[in-house]
Amino acid sequence: MKSRSIFHNAALPRFIVVVAFICGTVFSALQADASGGGGFVPGTSSAAGFNGAKANANLVTVEKAKSLPDDAMILLRGNIVNHQGGNKYEFRDESGSITVEIKDKRWEGQKVSPTDTVELFGEVDKGRKGVSIEVKRLVKK
Repeated sequence: MKSRSIFHNAALPRFIVVVAFICGTVFSALQADASGGGGFVPGTSSAAGFNGAKANANLVTVEKAKSLPDDAMILLRGNIVNHQGGNKYEFRDESGSITVEIKDKRWEGQKVSPTDTVELFGEVDKGRKGVSIEVKRLVKK
């Protein structure tokens, strides 16, 4: 009886398809878990990792941010305490509170509760409705 190599086995193409399917399914599940599911959660939360804000940002208080010119780049440290609807949230530090706009992509999978300290790197937005902050980066501390 002649020995056959694995490359001449008729079941090999099916085996490759099954392995490729399993690898693809696992990769898709991992990627879906890493790319979504973040946002504001009223209550406790779980960490999703560290992403640092830019080092040259100016750490300011909410009170100071309200007096800065439109489009000033700032760094705030405090808590997101309330979801106001849509992508608007109430942010609070020791000096007061301000509305911040956080697009879904800025959460980067992080879950944040009112008890979590966060750093918000963003831009002062002075409009007809008052002063708010357009968040460019959110980091849970």
